Amino acid sequence: MIRYKLMVIMLLLVLLSIDLFSQIPNDILNYVNFEIGEKYYILNHEANLYREPTRNSEIIFTLNLNDGIEILEKTEIWENINGTTEYWFKIILQNNAGYAFGGNIALRTLITDIDRNGTNDFLHFRRATEVVYNIQSLAHSYSISFIDSYNDIFIYLNNQQLNTSVLNRYYRNNISDEHLFDWCEFKEESDHIKIILYNLGRDDYLWATVYKLMCDGTITFYEFLDIN
Repeated sequence: MIRYKLMVIMLLLVLLSIDLFSQIPNDILNYVNFEIGEKYYILNHEANLYREPTRNSEIIFTLNLNDGIEILEKTEIWENINGTTEYWFKIILQNNAGYAFGGNIALRTLITDIDRNGTNDFLHFRRATEVVYNIQSLAHSYSISFIDSYNDIFIYLNNQQLNTSVLNRYYRNNISDEHLFDWCEFKEESDHIKIILYNLGRDDYLWATVYKLMCDGTITFYEFLDIN
């Protein structure tokens, strides 16, 4: 009888853990990178397309803000440009194939018209990659990734870039020390867009900070979410 009760308890615990685990987006649990053959968007003005994966190579095309491109190949060459470390990717746009720095490509994009004026608005974010060497041998490296709310979220409303520095402020304009997040989500509502910044802690403890982007371009803190 005791053994049977223990088995039931263990089964309930397993089911409970599965339920909690299922609430955590897979993109947070796994390192998400660009997928070959998928469409992505340029998040910076005048990003260059090079013949080889280096800025010393010939520029063969200029990529404009919000251009949609296709990823053809990920190289093993990484570089730090203006504080952002990412790999170089082979891409194609309008039959122009070449290499672009990954820091100029959004990992996720929401295209909308928040103020209903006929002009597309773009919300992008990139998930920067930091390459860390094995100090002992310098022969191997591994990657960690994060979203820096200061530098990795780009919002263009009516072709004007919004200031996103508010994305580390919360109730009563208090400033948080936390500006590194594991994932970002843009959720379109009837009269605003929610910007949801996730953090995954120990034992898969998940919480989020939520902001509202209004049609006039203002961004305000909305709520904390204790997802677990």
